[in-house]
Amino acid sequence: LEFRRVLFRSALGVQDAGPALETLQRRELVRRADRVGAETREEGDEEYGFEQALTRDVAYNALLRAERRRLHGRMGYYIEDHYANSLEAYLDDLSYHFYNSAEAERALVYLPRSAERAALLYSNQQAVLHYKRALERVIELTEGSERDHLHLGLLKGLVGVQSTTRDRDLLDNCRQRVELARRIGDHELLIDASFMLAHCTGEMGLFDEARAAWGEILAARSEEHTSELQSLRH
Repeated sequence: LEFRRVLFRSALGVQDAGPALETLQRRELVRRADRVGAETREEGDEEYGFEQALTRDVAYNALLRAERRRLHGRMGYYIEDHYANSLEAYLDDLSYHFYNSAEAERALVYLPRSAERAALLYSNQQAVLHYKRALERVIELTEGSERDHLHLGLLKGLVGVQSTTRDRDLLDNCRQRVELARRIGDHELLIDASFMLAHCTGEMGLFDEARAAWGEILAARSEEHTSELQSLRH
């Protein structure tokens, strides 16, 4: 894991991180990064890395959970503030830091975007990871229609990727999506969710469940048509 000097300084909350970095280098815990382009970085924006992954892990795990969350939040906000014109380049960093912070709403700004980008690049396992992390955090939001729609959108994205990877929890996520669409009470969302469930269960040979899903699609279509007729009469 490598880190920039400016981010390290922000995490410490000091103006000059030089003395701390010199001490860590002298003790051979971190080193100055030696990579192409490193010499062109501005003064104060150099990169450093831990000498050993174990050193990094021990230092990280020694922090109390609340302190880790606070520092991750600080890192996320620092990136937002200082790289506002190039946030797309830092999507995964923002997703990582805000996911590990107490800032659920900020995490849900970036995790779905990271998931969508990974899916477009056919990095399906990475996309699944981002979607699942987003689903962990969405339940922390205040209950209501906005949360339910966001939750449903995340499930749609997740099962879309999982339909190609055939993850073990694909069906559970399809079923959860249908249940949530029922609760929201939107016919189009229910039809869309039920269609995916019917498709997946049919491919897996679960024909009774597939027929039930098709039945739900037909019922939703009928209710939608009835609602349209009633609205026209009024």
